[in-house]
Formats: sequence, structure tokens, C-alpha cells
Amino acid sequence: MIVRGSEAHVKQETKKFLNNIGAWHYWPVVRPEGEKTIDCHACHKGQFYGIETKKLGVLEPTKRQADKMEEMRRGGAITLIISMDENYQLVWREIK
Repeated sequence: MIVRGSEAHVKQETKKFLNNIGAWHYWPVVRPEGEKTIDCHACHKGQFYGIETKKLGVLEPTKRQADKMEEMRRGGAITLIISMDENYQLVWREIK
């Protein structure tokens, strides 16, 4: 069972949203020997997105995540933090 407002819940709802709008999305599984990345890589209508999901109320990336988002922006991506508000609705913040 997924706890409402948890990062797992945000991921689940983000996947539903991306599917509903017809976006391609990939959720890499990070392994110890692999390169660190953020939660989701997505593309919609020709625009590439880097998405990091956070539990309810959190809209700030960690330093490592912010660095990865900066790399992605240099390549033309839009980078987002997606979380939930107190009504369990998805909210997002573009990281520039």
C-alpha cells in the first residue's frame, strides 16, 4: 500500500498524468555502479523534461539533483520538481 503524499504516491500520480497527456517517459533504476540521475526523463510534443519527484510539500532538489538538472538544462531540457499539496493534487516548480 502506498502512503498518500509519499514520494511513491507522487511518482504514481505523475506517471498517470504523463500517460494521460500522451508523454513518453522513462524512470531509470539507479544502481551503485551507474551514473546518478533524477527520477524521470520525459518528452512531450518535442520538448524534453527532467523530473524529480518529492513527497508532499517538498519543492527543492538536493545539491546532486540540482547539478544533474543543470546538466540537462544545458542540453535544452526543462527541469521540474513535482510534489503534492495538502489536497493531494500534483504541484510542480520549474527549476531554472
